Amino acid sequence: MEVIIAITILSLVAIPVLHSMTTSMYYNAKARTRQSVTLSAESLMETFKGYDLEKLKVLFANAASGDASAKADLGVTDADGFEYPSDLSAGELNFKVNGMKSDDGKTSCDVEIKAVRQGEVEVMEIDNILPTRDAIFRGDRGWDTQAVIKAQDDFSANHIADFLTELDTLDERDRVMTLSDVDLSCLTLYQRDLTFTISNDGTNDIVTAKMEYTYYIKHHKYYEKEEPASTEESPEGEAGTTEAASTETVTYIEQYFDYPSDVADYFTVAIPLDSYAPAAAAGEYTIYTNPVDGGVHPLQRILLYYYPVYNMKDNILVKNSAGLSLDCYMIKQKAADMTNASLTTSENNYKPNVSGIGTSNVILYHNFKTNLGGSGGSTPGASHITSFQAVEEYAGSAFKKNKVLIYKIEMKVFTNGTEVASFEGTMNEYMD
Repeated sequence: MEVIIAITILSLVAIPVLHSMTTSMYYNAKARTRQSVTLSAESLMETFKGYDLEKLKVLFANAASGDASAKADLGVTDADGFEYPSDLSAGELNFKVNGMKSDDGKTSCDVEIKAVRQGEVEVMEIDNILPTRDAIFRGDRGWDTQAVIKAQDDFSANHIADFLTELDTLDERDRVMTLSDVDLSCLTLYQRDLTFTISNDGTNDIVTAKMEYTYYIKHHKYYEKEEPASTEESPEGEAGTTEAASTETVTYIEQYFDYPSDVADYFTVAIPLDSYAPAAAAGEYTIYTNPVDGGVHPLQRILLYYYPVYNMKDNILVKNSAGLSLDCYMIKQKAADMTNASLTTSENNYKPNVSGIGTSNVILYHNFKTNLGGSGGSTPGASHITSFQAVEEYAGSAFKKNKVLIYKIEMKVFTNGTEVASFEGTMNEYMD
């Protein structure tokens, strides 16, 4: 009898533990597969957006015929087949890479890329650009979507165990918390930090860009046990007392918590800005490099064409480590996927934090007071822009406006016919 009872107790304990271990192994294996193909697919995505559609069609056609150099230009050296649209004037263009091997060579996947035309938009740029003089940064609205995916992967790979421990501590239900209890839809981007660094390595003037997003888990659900409610019944009887019959009902109250609870402990993930550009340092990507000639520095202007983020804090930092005298143009761009009405409201509330280090000889020109929705004003307070030699508004009439076709890029990655990852982004097609 004791043996039977012991086996029963062991079974009751072992089953949820084994289930938890099996679930954990399954999700870990799935995460490794996803991470492996995701890295390769991200590289293809960034390369794809780096070419115009005519060039992409040529590269895909040549790659399909076995041209090794075309495959190398696409960043896909090992794949079974390439498909591309014959008519680039269509509103929806579909490209495919079949049997693409991951960077480690262990996993094969199929990649579908769909480019959907969103319409035309005017891009505001500075005129008289010289590649030797101007460091140019062009933003991409798709980075915000990539940030969510990157944050989810980072959280699953590095923070999930600690989170489950926290959840298990708070949740008072009689159950073992597993990965299936984690709601990643609660993952929230809190802040974007966009950093530009001007340096000199003794030979070249160099400008690098780095983009990081801070995130946390917001209002994740857990259950707290409510004090048991008891009811007593005292049936009528003759002389004497009757022992009360007591019943208890266990109920749970739905509660929410943030993880981490302190903003100082929030998590950070870096976003690749340009996967095919040489890295000057870990997490930084070069947008300009040019040799100094006889002590004369060629770099004179930094042109930052960026898309604001309206639903989180937006911090932009310029670090002038080389101590050069420069003009810095910080020009926010109009998002083609937002209506003028929503853009007007968002612009009215947009107040970026712009600061500099070593920028006492840098003049900042900006269009923050221009409401991109077409009306109203977006005026940051004085404390939002600090540490520049001078700050001047750059009027819209001073811009060169290029007509650009906006395409929404959707990429899906499949292994064995099952979708394991997806990405979204945008690309611009300049019109003649």
